[in-house]
Amino acid sequence: MNKTGKRSYQRACKVALAKGAALYKGRLLTAQALGAHEDQFAVSEKPEKQSFQPIRQYHHKFEIEVLSWNAGSITSRVWNELLAILATPEYQNIKLVLLQESHWQQDQTYSSGPWSVLTCGSESDIKPASLSLCIDPKDVLSQLETRLRRVPFGDFMLVAGDFNSHAVTERPFIGPSVPRRARFAHADVRSLPELCRSCGLTALNTWASSHKSTYANSDGTYESQIDFLLVRLQDARRRSKEASSDKNFPVAAYRDGSKHFPVRAKLFVPPYSPPPSKPKPFDATALDASFRRKDEDWQAYSKHLTAEVVKSVAEQNSWQSIDRTMVRVTAEQFPPPRKAQPVAGPIQQAYWTKVRQIQEHKRSGNGQSPECQQLISDIKTEAQSFKKLQKQRKLEKQERLLLQAQEDKRQQSHKLSQAIRKLAPWKPAQRVNLRDSAGEPLDAKASASAMREYSSHIFSKGSPLDPVAARPREAVNASQVAKQIKTIPVGKAVPSMSAPVSAWKSLAPEAHVKIADLINTEVSQSDISPYLKDPRIAWIPKPGKPATAMKNLRPIGVISVPGKVLAGAVKTRIAPALQERSQLEPQFAYIRKRGVRDAIAKACQHLDLVQEMRQEPRRDMHKAQQGQRRLPLAGALTVSVDLSKAFDSVNRQELLEALDKLNIDQTTKDFVVQLHSCTSYNMGTNGLEFSVPTSSGIKQGCKLAPALWSALTLLVMDRMEKKWGPGSSQARDILTVFADDFLHQETFTSFAELQQVLTRLEALFQSLEEVGLEVNPAKPKALLMVQGTQQSLFRKQYTKRLKNQLHLVLPSGHQIPIHHQLTYLGVQLRYGAYKDQTVDYRISQAQGKFELLRSSLCTTKALDEAKKLEIWRVYVESSLLHGIVSTGITHTGLQKLQSKYSRMLRSIFQQHQHFSRMETTELFEHHKIQTPQEVLLRQMRNYQDAMDAAKPTGNLQTIQEYLGLRSRLIS
Repeated sequence: MNKTGKRSYQRACKVALAKGAALYKGRLLTAQALGAHEDQFAVSEKPEKQSFQPIRQYHHKFEIEVLSWNAGSITSRVWNELLAILATPEYQNIKLVLLQESHWQQDQTYSSGPWSVLTCGSESDIKPASLSLCIDPKDVLSQLETRLRRVPFGDFMLVAGDFNSHAVTERPFIGPSVPRRARFAHADVRSLPELCRSCGLTALNTWASSHKSTYANSDGTYESQIDFLLVRLQDARRRSKEASSDKNFPVAAYRDGSKHFPVRAKLFVPPYSPPPSKPKPFDATALDASFRRKDEDWQAYSKHLTAEVVKSVAEQNSWQSIDRTMVRVTAEQFPPPRKAQPVAGPIQQAYWTKVRQIQEHKRSGNGQSPECQQLISDIKTEAQSFKKLQKQRKLEKQERLLLQAQEDKRQQSHKLSQAIRKLAPWKPAQRVNLRDSAGEPLDAKASASAMREYSSHIFSKGSPLDPVAARPREAVNASQVAKQIKTIPVGKAVPSMSAPVSAWKSLAPEAHVKIADLINTEVSQSDISPYLKDPRIAWIPKPGKPATAMKNLRPIGVISVPGKVLAGAVKTRIAPALQERSQLEPQFAYIRKRGVRDAIAKACQHLDLVQEMRQEPRRDMHKAQQGQRRLPLAGALTVSVDLSKAFDSVNRQELLEALDKLNIDQTTKDFVVQLHSCTSYNMGTNGLEFSVPTSSGIKQGCKLAPALWSALTLLVMDRMEKKWGPGSSQARDILTVFADDFLHQETFTSFAELQQVLTRLEALFQSLEEVGLEVNPAKPKALLMVQGTQQSLFRKQYTKRLKNQLHLVLPSGHQIPIHHQLTYLGVQLRYGAYKDQTVDYRISQAQGKFELLRSSLCTTKALDEAKKLEIWRVYVESSLLHGIVSTGITHTGLQKLQSKYSRMLRSIFQQHQHFSRMETTELFEHHKIQTPQEVLLRQMRNYQDAMDAAKPTGNLQTIQEYLGLRSRLIS
């Protein structure tokens, strides 16, 4: 019997063993009756103290253990044994298993318990082991070498398997732990070292001091080493080179004959870090900090920089000379910081001094002496203190980030949001790793070729603009140059090896005059310098998509500061006409005094109308006796249109027509033509640089791009209304446009009206294609509500089921999948309880953000409650309440918000109800926090005030007034 049970029973057993009997539960019982014995309360021996080992820092976070085994046929019995053994404590840390010669005949990808299984089979009897067997083994290694060379150098590569060849020591590729000689005189001992030398690999299981052999013959008289684990030289760490064969592997131990032993290794798989760019000759961080402080160093730098720029313009009068001068002056005033040689601090020096003293005691046989034990105790105490110090430094770093974010009061929310992203758990950056159609990675030249081909297809499919005539033009003056530079944020990206934004902001008015004169000289010619119009393209992976294909990358243009000044000046010339023309147009992005709340409110206004319409046809028994009949057909349709490469595929000729519709003067149109004619996009990958001529598209990242896109959408809506014909609906009644998202919403009460709805929808598609835009056929989504006596006839004529998905069929043949709900600008749209669905969706999104910051909000003690609450409001509460003011909220949704509020706040303040006994209302009052209802009411009032302030002077009407969004909000 173990030492278990109640303490009274244990006490009775001890007394009975000592005295022969004991009183238990009112009866006198002997030790035999109690079931007590001598070994029941035996004290286990204390484990022997292990010898002291100095603390070593291992990167377990990025370390995985792998196992490679030539199984020689995997039957169901062997497979079950393998899964069982991998669940035992000895093998449970293995994360990757590589099996060879499975004799499986199918290619499969499936899950088996916690494992994801990928098999590569072969149906041929000649090749049962999923390996290409050739007559000459050198051909196999040659093909392998060709494929290994195609793997990008930045990728982690592991090669494992039975190479059927021996190896001889050749440092640093083959280690010393290899058999001294091969059994056969003609054994191949050169192929493997040549492969490692050619591809920069090393065999991990040739460096351990024991367990060399990986193969044994049937009678056990001969062992050899023919199975290897190969990795790149830079990835071979000390612990990785401890790889060895596992001769006690119990799987399939009952088999007779020769066998292979699995090889186990611990690999350090580092996270991806982009290749280091060429270091800049100045310290941009120090310059930005000095600029914000406006200290004496910056004032002296500003004067010197202005004088040098004025002198440079007088001598050479070119943008390259100005940029070189600014970089030189910045490097002189703010030189790049030098990396100091790391020197061990006093804590580390004292630590290793004690380690050496302990080792000296052990070598002299005094390991158990009081002095040695005291040193060991001191080291353990110092290790605990050092851990506490590291934790304190981490908390101080968090505090420093938040304080730095609160310095700039004008952009406090933006700065605080940036600091919060740094506080969130680290995630590896997604890297661009292009692959071909077969999934094979592309090398540097192939990647550059694929990028050039794709860019030429996207950016060069339109007809180029005709150059303008050379004549005197004035684009900017000195005050406009200063104003445009002021609007560029500090730290904004600029082309590599160019002066930072802070340097341009440090220029005095004398330099602004020279810059304005130089810009005006450029625009007075037929063509302007590439420095002003040719951007540097950075390919950014799209969220949630693998960066293995060019279609999953988004091009962002990085333009020089003078180019931003010119584009911003042209935008200010277009803005007044664009603002006036857009008063009653449903474009809610890039237009002043409009935003995402207006677009969501307009979309939800249609849903409210449909809910009222669904109540009208209902009739009861009394209405039926009165002769009231149901409508034969009534319904509503919502279609979300998604464009492919919207900004990049715009026809530039159509841009000029869009500007003509706005009555833009000829000089301004000349500026637009000069910024978009004879342009090239500079890009590169893996050190290979090239340029792609462009004839279509709007430069993303340019200040002028939003204005041009807005003008283009007005042209699309104008052409669409012309296709509809006179007497038809207007675009403002059925369209909701936010940037490149088009939402088409209409109702119908008959088949004739339905036909008109579908005709208008096709007219939208045609108008988009006319200006060079392409509707992605797989992305449009539709919401459909149909009722009436003829709804079955409608479904037969206009719907079709494809691959278990119901589609709406247009007269032209377009097929749009029909969904029950769709996500639009962060809210849920559906013909039903869309308000509650939106609340649930926002709660799930906010909970994800809260989990990222849980450690900073709920566990750290370095931040007080006020700062924690501020972080929560900026990052979590804003996500939780996004769009709810525009959609509206039900009583049920408000209760859900109240519950989520209280749970998050209780976790932050550590005041859970089961031990604090504080009600939710008391929690809000104690911390002076507004309830969700109060916050929403305040946001609604602010929204009403914003719509009132957006009303123009005179009798002009805004789109918000025309649609009645304010009255809907009040109701």
